[in-house]
Amino acid sequence: MHADTEVREKSVKAISELIDKGIYDTSTLEPLEKALQDDVEYLRGHAAEAIYKLAQHDIYDSSSLESLISLLDDDDEYVRGTASKAIRGLAERKIYDLKSIEKLNKNLRNEDKFVKWNALRAIEVLAKHGVCKPSTLEEIYHILDDPDEEIKNVALHILRSMTRKGMTDEEAVEEIRNLLSGSSSEVKQNAAKTIETLSKNKIDVSLVIGKLNRLLREIDEKTCEAAASALISAFENGYYERRTIKILSKILLDEDDKKRKKLMAKNLLNFAEKGLMDEASLNPLNRLVDSSDEELSKIAIKTMTLMAMNGIKSDKIVEILNETLEDGNKETKKISARSIKKLAGMGICNSESIDPLFDLLKDEQDEVREKAMEAIEFITIENAYDESVLDNVIYALQDKDKFVKISAVSTLKHLAEQGISAEESVGYLNDFLRSEDKDLIERTLVTFSVLADQDIYNEKTIECLHELVDDPEYSIRKKAQNLIEIVEEK
Repeated sequence: MHADTEVREKSVKAISELIDKGIYDTSTLEPLEKALQDDVEYLRGHAAEAIYKLAQHDIYDSSSLESLISLLDDDDEYVRGTASKAIRGLAERKIYDLKSIEKLNKNLRNEDKFVKWNALRAIEVLAKHGVCKPSTLEEIYHILDDPDEEIKNVALHILRSMTRKGMTDEEAVEEIRNLLSGSSSEVKQNAAKTIETLSKNKIDVSLVIGKLNRLLREIDEKTCEAAASALISAFENGYYERRTIKILSKILLDEDDKKRKKLMAKNLLNFAEKGLMDEASLNPLNRLVDSSDEELSKIAIKTMTLMAMNGIKSDKIVEILNETLEDGNKETKKISARSIKKLAGMGICNSESIDPLFDLLKDEQDEVREKAMEAIEFITIENAYDESVLDNVIYALQDKDKFVKISAVSTLKHLAEQGISAEESVGYLNDFLRSEDKDLIERTLVTFSVLADQDIYNEKTIECLHELVDDPEYSIRKKAQNLIEIVEEK
């Protein structure tokens, strides 16, 4: 070895070792940039490697880039690989040049894995910044056939970045199609994620819906989730098969593993929230309502509620919810009451819900009583069913929870509008007019506006109304004044 070469080698090696020990500053770059142009191959490579290390520590200079790009054509494979690595390090710091793309593309065809891998990783970072060319796409499609799983995964990451930049089309779907089967779980998962990205960018992915459906049966949880997410995205863009829901429902019905069962149930809920559902789900979901796993029960009730709201087996689902109000645990009772409230708001309910809801008004949990009373409030908006409702509502007026009382007061208004009212409620309502809670006062004033027309009030009511005329809140003062005028006209 020539003495001068030996000195240069020791210099570069010493710098690299110091970097590894955390000893460096901006002055370290100058000798390394000079070494990039050395006649000795391994010195050029070591210098590029050291520049990459410095970039990881936020020591870099754009002046290195031109020399590094020229090294992508170097005769030595180690030099080409480390040059790509250094270009990636600079790109991660947003230092890049479009001139590097074609040279990196060329290195993707290199048979040496070190060269190919580092070129691919550099393109991965550049693609995230939108620094890529259409010619890169063909190279990425070619590399999807590489036997190395890691290389395939990085190529799929690049495809996602290029898709977000609007650089892909339906051809990408065709190129990815085969990776959705016969690959490792990680590759299939990444392929499904890439299909999701393509779909979100309004690219037709109908070609792979069948393969994504088959991935729903995958044992690997992440692969199954990626497939479901891709299918949801496809559905949102108009590409779907109703068979997707039937597949999930069948798996849910047959699956014994609790974790897998929960995953399938969550997928059904996710699809239902987007508007894709099928009556095939009802039986397996119904079986989950009484599950010892509280989360599974919640998911099942939420999904069935969405089905009913969309006109799928509404009567049967209300029947199931009514049974849960009677026989479920406290949590499922609360969720069922909330569901009944939602359905009642859409006119989907029946009288069978009333009695179990009344029973819940005696529950020790405030939130259970709140949801039960809210459900009763919504059910009675248009149909009180019978006068027995009134006794239970008056009972609820005595509840210690303000939200139960507020819903009960509103329910009194709905009943009065249907001709069902009682003097017995006036005493409680008068007390509410002197409450510290402004919401309760306002709701009571609204209810009295209906009762007053039916002459259901007393002297204490008028006294309370006069007190409220001086309330600091305008809406309360206004409602109280209006009620006084109504009473005085009688």
